[in-house]
Amino acid sequence: MLHGDLDFVSLAQAEEVFSGLKRLEKEVEFVRYFGEGHVLSKPANIRDSWQRIVACFDKFLKPELIAYPKKDTHSPQVNIDVEGSHPERNGFDFNSQE
Repeated sequence: MLHGDLDFVSLAQAEEVFSGLKRLEKEVEFVRYFGEGHVLSKPANIRDSWQRIVACFDKFLKPELIAYPKKDTHSPQVNIDVEGSHPERNGFDFNSQE
């Protein structure tokens, strides 16, 4: 969690969210940028925040860490008509002007 100490969002709220995540044993960090508001303006803090964001993405969003479902060749194929090429569904004509 990244938070500027001059942010209009209450620092206490950010600390409560952080504490709640820690109690749930989630991996979380809290970084407070002194003299910064809701949007960081100091170049060193901007650089630091982006380095932390990229590191977080690298850690938690790497493709090899994401469990993609395996292709099941035994499941039946489901075709969904999104173009309206099959106007009759269960005896009802959706294109009928009646």
